[in-house]
Amino acid sequence: MKSYDQALNEIYSMANEQIAKSQRHKQKRQKLFILVVPVCFLLVISLSICVGMGVIKPPTDDGNEENIADQTPVEDNKGDENIFWDGENMQPNIYPSAWKKLNAVIVKWGEPNEQTWSESYGKYASYDEKAFMVEYVGVNVEFLTVYSETMKESLIPNIENIIEQTTYLMIPKYYIEEIKVGDIALVFLDSIANVAVQASDGSFYGLFTTILGIRCGDCIAEDKYVPAPIFNIVNNKLVISENFYEVNPDNGEYYMDVMNLLLKANEYICKNDSTELVIFENGISVEDLSDLFEYICENK
Repeated sequence: MKSYDQALNEIYSMANEQIAKSQRHKQKRQKLFILVVPVCFLLVISLSICVGMGVIKPPTDDGNEENIADQTPVEDNKGDENIFWDGENMQPNIYPSAWKKLNAVIVKWGEPNEQTWSESYGKYASYDEKAFMVEYVGVNVEFLTVYSETMKESLIPNIENIIEQTTYLMIPKYYIEEIKVGDIALVFLDSIANVAVQASDGSFYGLFTTILGIRCGDCIAEDKYVPAPIFNIVNNKLVISENFYEVNPDNGEYYMDVMNLLLKANEYICKNDSTELVIFENGISVEDLSDLFEYICENK
C-alpha cells in the first residue's frame, strides 16, 4: 500500500503534467492564430480595394485591349475638347458626325406631280398638346450638286444610290406656293417614306423604295410649323429667310435643327480657321459653301 506522501506526490505529478500539456496546446493555438490573422487581414484589405476600384480585365493575349475599362483622361483630348468632347461632363460630342448626316444637295425645281403623303404627329409634339397632320406633295427635281461628304454617316442607307434613281422630292404642302419651276435651292434631305415594291400581278417583291423629301419641323403655333430646310439660291448665292433665324425661347436654340448644326459649324470654323474659310450665312456663294462642307466633314 502506498504511503500518504507517495500518493500525494503522484497526484501533484499528474496535475503538473496536465498543466504542462494544456500550456503546450495553448502555445500551438496562439502560433496558429498568429499565422492566420495576417492572411485574413490581407484578404480583407485586397477585397476592399477591389470593391472600391472595380475589377479591370487585363488585355487579351492578341493585344486587343477592348476588355480594359475605358477611362479616357482629359489630357488625351487636348485641343479637341470643344468639338469632340463636352468639357463639363466629358461626354463624346455629336460633332463632326452630325455634319456627316446633313444629306445636303442642290436641286433645280420642276413641276409638281401627283405624288402625295401625310404624316400624323401625336399631341406631345404640338404647341397646344393637340395632334396634328402634315401633308406632303411631290415636286420633280434635277439634282445639280450632291455633297457626298455630308452623307458619309447618313441615317438613310445607300442614300447616294437612291438619289441617282430619284426624280422628285416630297415637300410640305404649305410650302408649295414658294416653289417656282426653274428655281435652284440648297436642301437637306430626309426619308419621308419606305414604300413596298409591287409587281404587275399585285404581289410584293419584299423590297422597299425609299421616298426622299424635305421634312418640316414641329408645330409651334396655330397653322405655323418650323420651316423645312429649303434655302433658295439666287445669282449663285444662298438666301436665308428671316424666319429661319427664329429662336425657341425655351432653350435659346433655333427652331430649325439644320440651323443649329450649321451654327455649331460656324463656331468651329471661327475658332480654328477663321482667316481662310467663310461661315454659313446669308449671301454665301455656292463655291464657298462647297469648301465649308468639305472642311467640317472631311478634315475633322
